[in-house]
Amino acid sequence: MADEFLESDDSPDEPSEPVSEDSNSERRDRPGVANVILWGALGCGSLVLLACGIAGIGGVAWFMASATPDGPVRVDVNHNVMDSADEVAGADGVLPEPALEIPAPTPPSSSYGEIDLAKLESRELLAGANQFYALAKFEPAVQFQYQYVLKTQAGQYNLACYYGRTGNVPASLYWLQVAGREDGVDVGHASRDVDLAEVRMDSRWPKIRSYLQRCQRYWEKSGYSETTLVLPQNSVPGTPIPVLVGLHGFASSAREFVNAEQYQALADQMGAAFLGVSGTHCRGKHSFVWAEDETEDLKRLDAAFQEVAGQLTPAEGQIVLFGFSQGGMVAAELAGRDPKRFAGAILLSPGSTSSVFGFALEPQAEDQRQGLVAVCGAGEHDATVRCTTQCAALYERFGRRVHLKLYPEMNRHTFPPDFSEKFPLWCKFILDPSAPKPE
Repeated sequence: MADEFLESDDSPDEPSEPVSEDSNSERRDRPGVANVILWGALGCGSLVLLACGIAGIGGVAWFMASATPDGPVRVDVNHNVMDSADEVAGADGVLPEPALEIPAPTPPSSSYGEIDLAKLESRELLAGANQFYALAKFEPAVQFQYQYVLKTQAGQYNLACYYGRTGNVPASLYWLQVAGREDGVDVGHASRDVDLAEVRMDSRWPKIRSYLQRCQRYWEKSGYSETTLVLPQNSVPGTPIPVLVGLHGFASSAREFVNAEQYQALADQMGAAFLGVSGTHCRGKHSFVWAEDETEDLKRLDAAFQEVAGQLTPAEGQIVLFGFSQGGMVAAELAGRDPKRFAGAILLSPGSTSSVFGFALEPQAEDQRQGLVAVCGAGEHDATVRCTTQCAALYERFGRRVHLKLYPEMNRHTFPPDFSEKFPLWCKFILDPSAPKPE
């Protein structure tokens, strides 16, 4: 399932894993703002879910824009996700038909012990699936991930991986075909993913692989994109406000990284807008990656601002980029290259697909005004820690204000445990040059 790319000493064609040298971590950079910790007798059905994160949803809705190569931008203001993939006009016309007729597998139980999984929020389901996967408890991982897929229409590839781990090859093949159409699949990674080792031994694998390749080509040419916007409930159209731009991780999406469920409360508290921008290149309906090219990525950012121009007026000098993993590295480069436009950046476990540190800066008049917050777990992959500290050092070299923190107890590639508490303080440090460094 692992497919999170970070800066490392390895070849860029064989990226290292972000969590640990010997673990197979989540395929997508989808940490979620709320970490759900599973306590109790996990194997006995006695389970307590402790959700810690950002509460609150409502007020001004979040927006999504879906752009086709030649068509207009559509903005949805009703919390709805764009409809089926058939609506996306790609260079090849329509998505290819599935290669195999595989019956849908019997749905797993929606109950885990006394817990009705259907009643859990999507972030709780995702965190539960990830936790059980990390514990090598693949049957409950399937249960949680299946309900997550039902709620979000995303995450089908990971579900296929979990089924593969349980030995249910037909179910894994079924969900791989669905993932190719809806979720997006990196065929190169799927061809070496340890979670699919048993699946690749099946005689049907060559046909599935060919189908996934055709789907991947379709999505790469589709021009599909996402832009999400969360406004403070008391915002007045035309009034300039700070804008916090979220750049998701590798193979994730704007709607998963920035949405009202996660950020409405913070938007209201801070009087700021949250803008989610999908990566430059589409890999699937819910899967995007960044080009890691300043010109291309900045063009995508500009397009996102244009899409919401009727709803959002950024306050001059008060745009902050915040990104996770690959998005963190992109945030560091874009903000660093243009301190006049961007007040600074917040880097959450930044990483890159490149085997070398990816950008350089030049002295500018606004250097001392710009701020950077760079954080990650001290126990994360060496490449992640190295990338985080190198970004901080580069900014400091040019006289910019920097807050660097390595969380000593954090060893997973995810958001810090105190994210919702610290995020407003990080933003204040960046937006107000006189503000003290956060603790």
